[in-house]
Amino acid sequence: MKKITAKALAAAAACTLALGTACVPGGAAEREITVTLNGAPLHFSQPPVAVDGTTMVPMRGIFEALGMDVSWNGGDGSVTAVKNGKSAFVTVGSTSARINGEAVELTQAPMIENGTTLVPLRVISEAMGVDVTWDQDNYTVAMTDEEKTEDETWKSVTGNIDLSAMTVDGPGLSVEGKTVFVTEGGDFTVTGTNGDAMIRVNTESRVKLRLGGVDLTNTDGPAIFFENCDKGFITLSKGTENRLADGESYSVDAKGTLFSNDDLEIKGGGSLTVTSVNNHAVACDDKLTVEEGVLVLNAVGDGIHANDGVEIKGGDISIDAVGDGIQSEGYVDISGGVVNVTTTGEVAESTGDRFGFGGRGMGGGHRDWGAQPLDGQQPAQMTGGQQPPELPDGQQPTEFPEGQRPADEQPPQPFEEAVPETQETADYPSTKGIKAESNLLIRGGNVTVNSADHCLHSEDIIYINEGVLNLTSQKGKGISAHQALSIDGGSINVLKSTEGIESKGNFAINGGDISVKASDDGLNAGGTDGRDAGANGHALYLNGGTVYVDADGDGLDANGFLYINGGSITVNGPTNSGNGALDSGGSVAARGGTLVASGASGMAEYPRGDECTQPTLVYNLPRTVEAGELLRIEDSNGSEILTYESSKPYQNIVFSSDLLKQGEEYRIYLGGSYEGGTEANGCHSGGVYSGGELTETATVTEMTTVLGQSGGFGGWGGFGGGRGGRGMRPQDQQIPQDQQGQQIPQERQTL
Repeated sequence: MKKITAKALAAAAACTLALGTACVPGGAAEREITVTLNGAPLHFSQPPVAVDGTTMVPMRGIFEALGMDVSWNGGDGSVTAVKNGKSAFVTVGSTSARINGEAVELTQAPMIENGTTLVPLRVISEAMGVDVTWDQDNYTVAMTDEEKTEDETWKSVTGNIDLSAMTVDGPGLSVEGKTVFVTEGGDFTVTGTNGDAMIRVNTESRVKLRLGGVDLTNTDGPAIFFENCDKGFITLSKGTENRLADGESYSVDAKGTLFSNDDLEIKGGGSLTVTSVNNHAVACDDKLTVEEGVLVLNAVGDGIHANDGVEIKGGDISIDAVGDGIQSEGYVDISGGVVNVTTTGEVAESTGDRFGFGGRGMGGGHRDWGAQPLDGQQPAQMTGGQQPPELPDGQQPTEFPEGQRPADEQPPQPFEEAVPETQETADYPSTKGIKAESNLLIRGGNVTVNSADHCLHSEDIIYINEGVLNLTSQKGKGISAHQALSIDGGSINVLKSTEGIESKGNFAINGGDISVKASDDGLNAGGTDGRDAGANGHALYLNGGTVYVDADGDGLDANGFLYINGGSITVNGPTNSGNGALDSGGSVAARGGTLVASGASGMAEYPRGDECTQPTLVYNLPRTVEAGELLRIEDSNGSEILTYESSKPYQNIVFSSDLLKQGEEYRIYLGGSYEGGTEANGCHSGGVYSGGELTETATVTEMTTVLGQSGGFGGWGGFGGGRGGRGMRPQDQQIPQDQQGQQIPQERQTL
C-alpha cells in the first residue's frame, strides 16, 4: 500500500495533496473517495469528489467534526468557519479565499453538489493544521487531529504555602527573602496575607496554585509570576475570597499582577480580586482560559491580556480598565459565563474619510433627486457645516418630472466629509471593550460592555451565534470587524454608538435579535474602504433574524451591495437630508423578509432592479409624519398589511413584504389610533385601527412601486447620492451555481 503525507506531497511534482490536489488515475474518476478522522470514517450525504485533479470535500461535515462553527450566507454563497484562532472564509464560485487571516488563491473554486458545499481539501488542512494523508490504494483521505497525551504525574505532588508566616511545605517549594519559589510541578495550596511578597514559578512541569483566602501584594512586581512552566493553573477554593495587587514599578519582566509566560487557566468556586497600578490585571503570553469563579479585575492597562488567545467558558467576570477590557493579540472566544467590562481611557479622534451626503457610490439602487428636507430644516446647511456644491457659472438647477435627472447628465462627485474616527497613539492607548487581533467569537454567555471606544473589535473575523450582548460605546462603534462579520443568533443590543455594527468585509445577519442605536450609521458594510460600487467584499446581507435600527446617519449602509433576503427589519432612519434609511454603493435588492424603513427623503434609496423578487412599496409622503403618528396600509378588503409608528419624524417610507402582491390595490392612512394587539419595533399587529386619514390609494403594478412626489428642493438633487440602476455584481460574488451551471435557488443552498 502506498501512502503519501501532505508534507511530502508539497515537494512532489506528481501529487500535491497539501495544495488540495489528489492524484486521480485515469479511468478511476468515478471511484468514491473515503475520508477518515483519527481513524474513524466520516459519512456524508454527498461524498468527496475529484475535480480536475483537486480533491473536493464537504465543508460543513468535516469542519464540524473538527469542532469548528460554520456560518452559511445564502445571499452570496459564502461560508465562514471558525474555531479559536483558526478560520476559513470561502465563496462558492470564487477561487479567492481567506485562511487564518491570509488571502489565499485556491486551485479550484468551492462548488455546490447535490445541495452540499464542497471545498478543496487544502482549505481543511491549512485552516485547521491537521495532518492529512492520501492512501492511493484505498482511495482514502486520512486526517489526524489528536491532541498529545499529557503527563498527569504532577497532580500527585502536593504542598502548602503560608504567606502570613512565609513558610512552605512540599517538594520544590522554598523561600528566599520576600519570594516563594516553586521549582517542581505539583498541586499547591496557598493561604495567608502578605503586604510585600511574590510567588514565582519556574519549572518544566505543570503547576496548580489553590488560593484559599489569599491577600497578597508585591510592591515591586507581580503578586504571582509563572515565569516558566508547561501550564499554570489558578484554582479558587470554594467559598474563599482572594486578592492580588502589584506595585507601580517592577523588578522582573512581567506584564501584570497575575502573569504567566505560558498557558494559564483559572477556575474554582471562590472569588479573586486583582488590581494593577502598573499594567494589566491578568496577563498571559500564551493562552488564557477562564472556566469558572468570580473575578473582579481593575487595571491601568488591560483587564485581561493574552498573546495567543483568551477563552471564557464560564465564571462571573467584572473588569474596570483604563486600557482594553479584554485584549488578545490572537483570538477571543466567549462561550459562557457573565462578563461585565468598563473601559475609561481617553480616546483620540482622527479625521476619517467618508463620503458626504450619502454619495458613497453613484451606481445602483435608486435615490430621489431633488428631495426636500424635513420640516424646519435648512437645506443649504448640512452635517459638519458643509455647503452643497455650487452650479457652474451661477446657473440655476433645472427641475425634471418626479425629481429625475436626464440620463446623460451625471451629478457631481460627492465631496468628503470629516467624520471623527477613533485612533490609537502612544498618548492614547487602546481602550476598547473586547479586542482581538485574530477572530472574535461570541458563542454564548452574557456580555455587557460600557466602553470609551469600540465595544467589540477584531482585526479579522467576528462570529456571533449565541449569547446576550448589551453594548454601550461612548465614542466608538458597538461592533467593529476588519474582515467578514457573521451573526447567526443571540441577542445583541447596541445601546449607544457612533456606528452600531460595522464590517470592513462582507456582513451577513442570518439570525438573532438585534437592536442598534447609532449617532452615525446603524449597520455598515465596507467602512472607509471599497467605495467602488462594484467593490467585492463590502456587501450587507440581511438573511434572517429580527433587526431594529435607530440611526442618525444611514440606517443600513453598504459600500457594495445591500440585499434584503429574509428576517424582519425595521429602520428608524435619519431626520437630516444628508443621510438615508437605506444607502448602497451598488444596488439594493429585496428578495424576501419584511422591511420597514423610514427617514428623510433627501437621500431616500430603495430596492429596484432585476435582482428584486419581492414587491416593494415606496411612499414619498405629502407631509412630514410626526413621531408617534401611525401609518397604516390596508389591502382592498381592509385587511392589515402594515401599521407603523416611528419614534422620529419622517417623509419617506420603504416597505417590502410578501404580503404585497402585484396587481393588488392598497390604501394608505395617516394618523388614527390603535387598540389592543402587539407591538414590536414600532410595528403593530393583531389590534383594531380607527380614525386615520386616507392619503393614497394605489395599485402595485411593478416589483417596485413609487408613490408621491419627492419634492422640489433643487440644488444638486438635494445632496442625494447616485440614481443609478442595478449596478454590476462583483465577478467573484456570483449567485451559486451547480455543476451544470444552473443557478441554485437560495432555499436549496446549504452546506
